[in-house]
Amino acid sequence: MSKFEKELRRRLAGGDSIQETAAWFIHCMTKTPRTDLTPFEVKFWKRIVVAYKRWKEIHRRPPTRH
Repeated sequence: MSKFEKELRRRLAGGDSIQETAAWFIHCMTKTPRTDLTPFEVKFWKRIVVAYKRWKEIHRRPPTRH
């Protein structure tokens, strides 16, 4: 288990906000890029991506008509 996974699990189990935890995880990945994510980290990362895509689709501006 990586130090990031350990902290990620602690945050999730401790009831920290998912949004804050995701922001923390993204920040960690930008500061310390890694190619060796654990399966748990990959699953969390994929969930962040899915949630972002859903958010973006909901908040997409409708096409403007002239």
